[in-house]
Amino acid sequence: MEKSENYNPEEEVATEGQWKLVDLPTVESKSGEEDFEELFAARTKLYRWRKPEWKERGIGNFRIMKHRQNTRIIGMLRQEGTKKIMAHFNVVSLGKLCNLEPLKTSDKTWMWSCVDFSDGKAAIEQFCLRFKTKEEFEKFEKVFTESKKHNDSLEVKKEGEKKEETKVETKEDETKEEKKEEKKE
Repeated sequence: MEKSENYNPEEEVATEGQWKLVDLPTVESKSGEEDFEELFAARTKLYRWRKPEWKERGIGNFRIMKHRQNTRIIGMLRQEGTKKIMAHFNVVSLGKLCNLEPLKTSDKTWMWSCVDFSDGKAAIEQFCLRFKTKEEFEKFEKVFTESKKHNDSLEVKKEGEKKEETKVETKEDETKEEKKEEKKE
């Protein structure tokens, strides 16, 4: 592209105060946490086990939250600043999952394993959570164990409902089969 003889490169540069103001519409962004009630929150540092050592996963508010409709309780940590999810798991006791153990090298740190969904797919992870104060450390243990009991009771109720549903289905199937047999005769 050829430049004309009258070309002045300084004309292309906007001087201070000559910017054009643009009105942008306000956009509501949803995090997906609107349907949850917060049971516990504390500023913490989260670590994830990567052989042969603990690697820092993120710093931010670790929250235990209860869903308003299905009452399932989850644990979640969002990274400060970026708001990226660094830990997201259901608080349940299946085998060795979600069994809190204090870290031997620190008196304000809990360690546990869980099925984590923070990377987009389910993976068993081992986490370590360090608190600032001993009070937060103790309160976390109390809320975490209560949450495990609550979620486990939901699983028991759900299994009972499934058993009842299968009983009803088998009775309905039996009556249908009996009617078919009567029609054949």
